[in-house]
Amino acid sequence: MIKNLFFFCSVKSHYNNVALLLFRVIVSGALIYGHGYGKFMRLLDGNVWGRTHLFFSEEVTFAMVHIEDPFTKMEKGVLFLTSFITIFLMGPGKISLDHHISKKIN
Repeated sequence: MIKNLFFFCSVKSHYNNVALLLFRVIVSGALIYGHGYGKFMRLLDGNVWGRTHLFFSEEVTFAMVHIEDPFTKMEKGVLFLTSFITIFLMGPGKISLDHHISKKIN
């Protein structure tokens, strides 16, 4: 009975690590495809919006979320912010590069 309980706990931990890996990969892929690649290419071409916000430069304005927009326009940004806060709070898990690097260093 106790042996089965320990096996279940270790498998559950493995599922959590796999779920964190899938979550990180899916969120980062969606961010790259949906937002990052096009903006990055425009930034490399020097095609940054020609406007500034308050005292920020064009590059900072380019990256800011506009709070006055309706929620339907900000929805993706809020979802990505929530996703990355979740990743920050949960940590990378055991299936990550930094886990393997820190294991080798120690």
